[in-house]
Amino acid sequence: MPSGSRRLVAVSARGEVVLVHFTNHHDTRSSDFKDYAFSRSTVDELWEGGLNDVRHAIATQAWRNAVELAQGIRVCDFTPSKPAREESPR
Repeated sequence: MPSGSRRLVAVSARGEVVLVHFTNHHDTRSSDFKDYAFSRSTVDELWEGGLNDVRHAIATQAWRNAVELAQGIRVCDFTPSKPAREESPR
């Protein structure tokens, strides 16, 4: 096999795939929160919350609880275990 072909085979081999699922559950100070209109401050708050979630998952090694779906494919679900808050009646 030509050396170029050997290199292609070596770099094209699929390694392990890990999918990580985070659900954004952070409150923002925006009282008029909508799925389609984000202010800069709301986006910054949501990103900061997500970054803290990732840091916590890494620090607690929660990622070690990945479930193997198929050979070489694992999923880590970091969805909050506590139920979502219900909206207060108006």
